[in-house]
Amino acid sequence: SHTHTSDGRTRRELFPWQTVIPVRELATQIIGDLGIEVQGRLARVTMFDHLTIRADRSEDTQESQVLWRAERNGLHRWPLVLLQDADAPGPLPAIEPLFGCRLGEVIEVPERHLVVAEMIALQPMQRGDHFTSAHRISFPPTSLPSFRMTRAASDHLRSASLCVTFDERTLPRSIRGGFSAAMDAEPEEHFAVELADHEAQLVRTDAGPGVYSLFWEWD
Repeated sequence: SHTHTSDGRTRRELFPWQTVIPVRELATQIIGDLGIEVQGRLARVTMFDHLTIRADRSEDTQESQVLWRAERNGLHRWPLVLLQDADAPGPLPAIEPLFGCRLGEVIEVPERHLVVAEMIALQPMQRGDHFTSAHRISFPPTSLPSFRMTRAASDHLRSASLCVTFDERTLPRSIRGGFSAAMDAEPEEHFAVELADHEAQLVRTDAGPGVYSLFWEWD
């Protein structure tokens, strides 16, 4: 399929963005209800995510930073879709803008552990402009130990970085990286990842669209 850019040219849509969204049908419907147009407005250039894990093995915070390129003129909005790994309904993660963005409407679906938030750039951009946004996600403790971090992109990225810091008192037995073309698919590529002290990272350059993951196992 094709999408028209603001100056009337067409460019091929290389990737159906819905395939990398968790709880795809519901999240896509919420994004539509919020009136956020996903494709053809913004493209990710680089993506950096840092997750910290508590001593009780639950997720603590995740800080994310994205370098964006505006594909069209205007004030830009994008959806932030969070799916918390939890075994029972409970408090949902909280989102705090840190830089370059503000928080708009937030839709929570506790029974699906799902949050969809509207993120809004601080000022209008011209096509071709670049800007950086950053936000922090704070996770409430869960009884289910953490076992993964995943980050999806529907754009071709200059770089994608996934970093995790574990509490020094509770380190995983093993950790590995993975890539899949869709959110619900098993990884089709695997990457060796090692713990350095109590940290691990997966860095991919010239990274195609899809879902990048770190997985770990506890004793």
